[in-house]
Amino acid sequence: MWRGSVRSGRSPQHGFRVLGPLEVSDGGRADALGGVKQRSQLAILLQHPNAIASTDHLLAELWGDAPPASAGNCIQAHKD
Repeated sequence: MWRGSVRSGRSPQHGFRVLGPLEVSDGGRADALGGVKQRSQLAILLQHPNAIASTDHLLAELWGDAPPASAGNCIQAHKD
């Protein structure tokens, strides 16, 4: 069951499967997902659709109280 989908400028429709393993589809074909942190960041963002997620919130969710010095750069790298 697809939890939701969004329209973007890049493709007609993206779908996200969040029950079970996280999956993304683009126009009906499966898209490859990155590593654990990238998948985790996407899952965090999908929990609050159409809401602004601050960098501080993502840092806390992904690394807790001790993010590495490179954490901010990692979040920026995972945005695309």
